[in-house]
Amino acid sequence: MKQKAKFSFLILFCGLEFAVLLSSFLYYVLTYKLNVANYFFYFISWWSVQTDVVILLFGLINLLAFLPKIKVKLADSYGFMLYVLFAAILTMLFFTVSIIVGVITKVNFVPKNGHLGLYWFFTIVQHWLCPILFIIYYALFVEKQTVNAKNFYRHTLYKFYLHPLLYTILIAIRQAVLLILPLDNQLWAFTEGINYYVPYFFQDFRHPEYYILYLVTLAIMLFFLISIIIRINNLIILKKELNNRNLIN
Repeated sequence: MKQKAKFSFLILFCGLEFAVLLSSFLYYVLTYKLNVANYFFYFISWWSVQTDVVILLFGLINLLAFLPKIKVKLADSYGFMLYVLFAAILTMLFFTVSIIVGVITKVNFVPKNGHLGLYWFFTIVQHWLCPILFIIYYALFVEKQTVNAKNFYRHTLYKFYLHPLLYTILIAIRQAVLLILPLDNQLWAFTEGINYYVPYFFQDFRHPEYYILYLVTLAIMLFFLISIIIRINNLIILKKELNNRNLIN
């Protein structure tokens, strides 16, 4: 029964992720007649989109594991699952903090282009709903394993930095290419020039004071968030073990 519920849940959030990613991409490309290749690299440069792709990949891999005679190593990787959990929480926290900062500073993060209702629909699903669904999946369907913190920091921690590091490099390469190539006027107008070169202002390497602070903050923030997730994971297991002992006694 639990496996059936797990399968249904995976279908739900994989279908939702795929539908939102595809529909949001096609909507803006077709509505604003954007260059598909240029907009794709703009679209994929957002951390939230990459997180959704990672969650979708995780879901598809675990769906494949349900097929007979098919063994997918990543489906059994607890480290991979923890990374997806980390990425989902990071995306949700980053967006929530941005909204709060925007309200306090009265800075409008909502673009002037596009249908406002659709913008908020895509935004809420990508930044809140999909990450929350994955957290629910972890809580309900993942068999928890104790993570040895010492071994994790020695042998696994660096793997959690690979995606954020590659993401940062991708953004830098994209910016360098855009600075060389002729301006895409349609994409410039769509992004209002603010996010044309980089999705977030602190990723602009033309401003080293922001860029260095971004790299340092990213390294520290990732370490603490990963440590908190591991601690919570181990506390969940400890609580379950204590409850089982109390039932026996």
